[in-house]
Formats: sequence, structure tokens, C-alpha cells
Amino acid sequence: MQGRRARRWLIVSSVVALAATGVPQPAFAAAPPGDGPGLVEGFRNFLGLDEDDTEAAEPPALPDTGVPRNDLLPKGRDAAPAKRIKELEDLRTPNARYWQLSDGRVQSEVSAVPTHYRAGKDWKAVDTAVRATQRRGFTHANTTNVARTYFGERPG
Repeated sequence: MQGRRARRWLIVSSVVALAATGVPQPAFAAAPPGDGPGLVEGFRNFLGLDEDDTEAAEPPALPDTGVPRNDLLPKGRDAAPAKRIKELEDLRTPNARYWQLSDGRVQSEVSAVPTHYRAGKDWKAVDTAVRATQRRGFTHANTTNVARTYFGERPG
């Protein structure tokens, strides 16, 4: 019973879908009704079965002056390498430094991790060196940055 009902539903929905595609659908930029070819004529044009005997249009002739030539470009000169003039400290961030170059450009050094930290109004480089310490219970430490790190005698 379910198989027949499902088959009947599938056939009816397929017929309705095919019929709906043949019904003219208004489009935003569609021509007014009656000005264009009908459904059958449009289908023939789509398949290339139209009986239009018009010849293909010839492309317009272009003057030779507008066509690019295949000449080689003149050999360029090497520019002198730009040199860093001064650091632009106003632009500095914990992850980047900026430099004014001799040719007017700006060069940046960017890092994924902070390489500098602000100490008052100045920027200081992050020091990652671990040195021996005199602090009781610890053998090594890094106390040169804002964050201080201590390492004990026993790991864990």
C-alpha cells in the first residue's frame, strides 16, 4: 500500500514540476508579454534548432595604433639599497618596531611574540636569559623584565 502511494505521489509531483517549468515566469528585466518568442520557439533556440538564416556579424576593424606590440621593455637600473635613518618610536608596539628608510619608505620588524615591553616612558627589549641567583630556595632566575621568573633546585 505504501509503495503505490509513494509512487503515485512521485509521479504527480514530477508532472506538476514539469508543467510549472512551461508556465511563463515573470522576471525583473523580462520583456513585456507578446514581444518575445513563445515557449516552443525559445526551446528550439536553446537547442540550436532555430531556422535563422542571418550571418554572423563581422568584428569591427581596429587601427594598428591601438594594438600593443611585443617589444621588450627597457632594462631597468638597480636602485641603491635603502638604509635605516631612524626608528619611529611613536609607532612602536610590544610586537613591532618601525624604521624610516633613506628613500622615504617605512620598514617594520614584526614578531609573533612580544619582543619589547614598556618601562615607564621607555621601551626595553625582553631579556630571556636565565642566570644564577642568590635567592634562597632557587638556583636560577630571570629578574630583568617586568615579569620575574624563578627556577628551583628540584623540578616539578
